[in-house]
Amino acid sequence: MRISLVTPLYRSAPGLRELCDRARATIRTLTPDYEIVLVNDGSPDDSLAIARDIAAQDPNVVVIDLSRNFGQHPALMTGLRAATGDYVFICDSDLEEDPEWIADFHVRMQEEDCDVVYGVQTARKGGAFYRLARGIFYRTLNLASGIAFPANIITARLMTRRYVDAVAAFPERELFAAGIWHMAGFRQIAFEVAKPPRSQTTYTFSKLAGVFVNAVTAFSVRPLQAISIVGVALSMLAVLFIAYLVYQRLVVGNVLEGWTSVIATTLLIGGIILFFNGVMAIYLAKIFLEVKQRPLTIVREVVNPRSSSEAVARQELNSRSSSPQGGSATQDSRPQAARSAIGLNQDSRPQVASTASDRASQDSYKTIIAHYERCLQEHGTGPRAVDWKDEHGATTRYDVMLDLLRTETEPVTLLDFGCGLGDLKHHIDARGLDHVHYVGLDVSPAYAEAARAALPGTTIHCMDVLQDDSALPDYDYIVMNGIFTRRQDLGHADMLAYLERLGSAVFAHARRGLAFNVMSAHVDWKSEDLFHPEVSELAGVVARAMSRHMVLRDDYGLYECTCYVYRDPAAGKGTA
Repeated sequence: MRISLVTPLYRSAPGLRELCDRARATIRTLTPDYEIVLVNDGSPDDSLAIARDIAAQDPNVVVIDLSRNFGQHPALMTGLRAATGDYVFICDSDLEEDPEWIADFHVRMQEEDCDVVYGVQTARKGGAFYRLARGIFYRTLNLASGIAFPANIITARLMTRRYVDAVAAFPERELFAAGIWHMAGFRQIAFEVAKPPRSQTTYTFSKLAGVFVNAVTAFSVRPLQAISIVGVALSMLAVLFIAYLVYQRLVVGNVLEGWTSVIATTLLIGGIILFFNGVMAIYLAKIFLEVKQRPLTIVREVVNPRSSSEAVARQELNSRSSSPQGGSATQDSRPQAARSAIGLNQDSRPQVASTASDRASQDSYKTIIAHYERCLQEHGTGPRAVDWKDEHGATTRYDVMLDLLRTETEPVTLLDFGCGLGDLKHHIDARGLDHVHYVGLDVSPAYAEAARAALPGTTIHCMDVLQDDSALPDYDYIVMNGIFTRRQDLGHADMLAYLERLGSAVFAHARRGLAFNVMSAHVDWKSEDLFHPEVSELAGVVARAMSRHMVLRDDYGLYECTCYVYRDPAAGKGTA
C-alpha cells in the first residue's frame, strides 16, 4: 500500500518542515511506502527553497514548482494528477489541518468501505460576518446549483486511487474543486474535525462572491432557466397590464397618466435586462475560456533529485473506474537544454482498466490504422507511405529510437512495433548494428505483407495485441515509432486511454526497455489530427501502465517527444 500526501504551498514556509515531519511519521504507522507532493503555487516567501531542501533530504518528497500563482484548486489538481499512491490525502499546508488525520481518515475509510473521507469542521473559522456570509453562500449555492454541497467542508480528505483518477478526468479550466469532488460520485463519508484557526482567512467577502459565481455557473444552468421563467412572467404581466389599459380607455373611459410610473417601469425593466445579459455574459465568458483549452497550470520544474523509492505496491488498474488526464507541462530539475527528463521509480505491469475512455477507443483506434493504409495505397514506398514528411525526418526518428539500446554491445532482440514497410531494418543494417536482431510487427495485413516482401527472411508478425497478445514473444527491446503521434477522431482523453492500454500490453513483452514518440505539447501550433499530450500527462500514464524508470527527450528538432521506458532504473543513464 502506498499513501501520497498532496498540498499546495503559498506562504507556507513557517510550518512546512513540521508538516512534512508529522505527515511522514503518521504515514509510516500505516505503510513504509509513502510520497509527499508539494506544489509551489507561486509562493512569495521561502516555501520553494525549503521544499527543495526537504526533497534533497527525502527522495520520497516531490516538489512541483508552478510558473506563477494559479490558485489553490488548480494547484491541488496538478498535485493530484502527479500523485501515485493507492490512497491520496490532500490538505492545506498551514497546519490548520493536522496531517495526523491521515490515520483517522484511513480507519474510517476501512470501516465504512468508502472511497472518500472528507473533513467537516465543527467550529467555523472567522468572525460573525464571515460565518454568516459563508452560511448564506452554501445555502444559496445549493439552491442555485441544484447540488447539495456539504456545509463547512474543508480541504482535508483521503481518497482512493480510483476516485482520484475519476477526479483527474475532469478537464475544466474554470475550476471549482469542491464541485468536481462532489460530481465524481462514489461513496463519500464526512468526518468531523476541530480545525484550530492559526491564521486569518484569505477568503474575503469579494473572493467568496467570486467563488459563488464561479461555482453556480460551472455546475448549473439554473440561472439561465430562471432568466427564461422571469422573462415569460414579465411578458405575461405586460400583456395583462396592456389589457387593463385598453379596458380603462374603451370601457371605463379613463386615460391613465403618470410620467413617473413610466420612467420607473422603464428603469426596472432595463435593469432586469442588463442583469440577465450579465448572467448570460458570464456563461459566454466561461465557454470562451474553456474552448481555448489553456493548460490548468504551467509547471516550471519537478524536483525529486534522488527518487529512489523501490517496489511501489500499486493496485491493478482494472479496479479503477476512469482514466486520468491532466493539463500541465513539467520538466526535470536537472538543467539540460531543450530536453525534459523525469526520473521516476516504478516497475510494475498492471492490467489496464476497461474504462469509458478505453471502450470508446477500442474501435476508434482502427481509424488511425485506416489512415496509414490509405497512405500506403497512395504512395506505396518511401516515408510518405507511413505519412512521414521526408527521408531526413525518418532517419532522425530511427536514430532517436535506436538510442534506446545505445549502450548495448552484446546481441539483443528488437521488435519494431508498427513496422510499416520495415525501413528501420534497412537503417540498422546501414549503421552496422550487427548485434541487433530485428523482428517486425504490424496490425495491418497490408503493411505486414509489404514488409515481408521488402525483407525476405525477416520475421514479421501481423496481429492486434489489444485483441490478443498471447502469441507475441518477449523481446529485449521494443520500439513504437509513430504509433501515438496521430489521433484522427479520437478525443484527447480517449487517446491517453489508448496509449495506456496499448503501452501496458506491449511493455509486458519488453525484457529491458521500450521507446515510443508523441507530438510535443510545447509548440505554437497544434493539429487537430495529432496527439499533443502534456509532459505531466505522458509521465503519469507511463508510470501507471509501464514503469517509473523513464527518460523524456525532445531535443531532436521534430516537434516530438520520445519516451524511453526501462525496467532497470540504471538502464537509461546512457540515453542521449
